[in-house]
Amino acid sequence: MVEDVADYKWSSYRHNALGEIDKLINEHPLYTELGDNTQQRYLAYQALFDELDISQQQMQITKATLNGEVYGSNAFHSTIGELIDRVTRLGSHGGDRKSAEYKKQAKLA
Repeated sequence: MVEDVADYKWSSYRHNALGEIDKLINEHPLYTELGDNTQQRYLAYQALFDELDISQQQMQITKATLNGEVYGSNAFHSTIGELIDRVTRLGSHGGDRKSAEYKKQAKLA
């Protein structure tokens, strides 16, 4: 969505890592444990994101989106599938057209 987490306007990053005041944010106890003062907390919070590499996950999200699928764990697929009453992951092409699973997918398409 953005190259730099600080550019995402709905993130608390600018408040927690850069010190921009945001009256909507209540600092979580885990955040306040990152340091004895605000400067230490800013640096510790920034370091959490410096170590984060989401490039692989971004590729998976993009692939799922382009395929018209939901991205997430099997449990997430199951929950979302029940909520929207349709498959959330593409099945293999072809297959046994007489199977109940195929008929279910074909019916929903």
